Amino acid sequence: MRHACILMVCFLLTSVLAVPPAWAAASKIDAPAKQQYRQLKKQLLKQIRAKNYTETLKVLEAIGKLNVPISAALIFVKGEALLRTGKPAEAKIMFEKYIGKAGHKGKFFNKAGKLLGEAEKEEKRLQARLRRKNQEPMVFIEGGTFQMGEPGEGIVDNPLHAVSVDSFYLDRYEVTQEEFGRVMGRNQSYFKGPDRPAEQVSWFDADQYCKEAGKRLPTEAEWEYAARGGKEGGDSSGFWYNGNSGKESQPVGLLEPNALGLYDMLGNVWEWTADWYDADYYRSGSTHNPKGPVMKESKGSGDAVPSTPFALGKPVGVRYKVLRGGSWRNKKEFVRPGFRDYYTPDYRRSISGVRCARDK
Repeated sequence: MRHACILMVCFLLTSVLAVPPAWAAASKIDAPAKQQYRQLKKQLLKQIRAKNYTETLKVLEAIGKLNVPISAALIFVKGEALLRTGKPAEAKIMFEKYIGKAGHKGKFFNKAGKLLGEAEKEEKRLQARLRRKNQEPMVFIEGGTFQMGEPGEGIVDNPLHAVSVDSFYLDRYEVTQEEFGRVMGRNQSYFKGPDRPAEQVSWFDADQYCKEAGKRLPTEAEWEYAARGGKEGGDSSGFWYNGNSGKESQPVGLLEPNALGLYDMLGNVWEWTADWYDADYYRSGSTHNPKGPVMKESKGSGDAVPSTPFALGKPVGVRYKVLRGGSWRNKKEFVRPGFRDYYTPDYRRSISGVRCARDK
């Protein structure tokens, strides 16, 4: 689409600017200025075709110094060049100016609207990145007692039961690809971007990352306690799911945090916990700092498996680790603090990520 857009812009600039417009023919524009304009136009077309946005801006700046009216097409070109060179706030101004000048009949009206939305999103990403740099990377979570799970019977998220956890620290944000790559020396994420969450992360990857970063994976109880807002309560009001994510992960920290100042606890990517999965653990596990079911050796295979069967139709006799929080791909009803999912520790998909904890 962007390539098609560039070709359309080139066509428009060529057709409109090949013949000097009325303002260029005016007596107040001297011949040398007209000649300079023609030369700059050729340079501009060359840079646009090459998608060299930095040089495009330089040529546009030179055209601006000729003190002549600027066409709507050039305003659009400047907006895209600003956006592609990391200046979304300035790009927004250009797209708004183009839409105001060209109106809905403008050749690039629809494209300008789309790029305006892209510029707004990019501006928010840069603001979130700056905020992350100025914040403490981990949040202190004061221990307490809460109601873990969900009411009802017959599903893996219940029964609702009282659990207490000691104080701990938790990452303010999901681990980004930039952070993951710095520690692990690789980035296997499907949706690339330094500020996007690291994904296609297995439990083994997540555990290794946290340990090498001097941290650990949170327990399932710690994760849910934090997601519910700790002692004060209050989970995330907004989250990325299949209804608003655009079918891909989003840069961390774009939405409002929960009551504890934790971002993206719900949605965006699932987060691995330290716990093994057991469908019946809520009915038999510890109520103080629970750390998941105790594993035992299965007869014959030697693989460690939970002491009780699994649910949701997944194979019995296979080891699973718990993930929490839901993802960009899930329906809204599956993105909630009490919902549990589980996969084998080697599971890697574009929906699995990591957030680390640390003892007080």
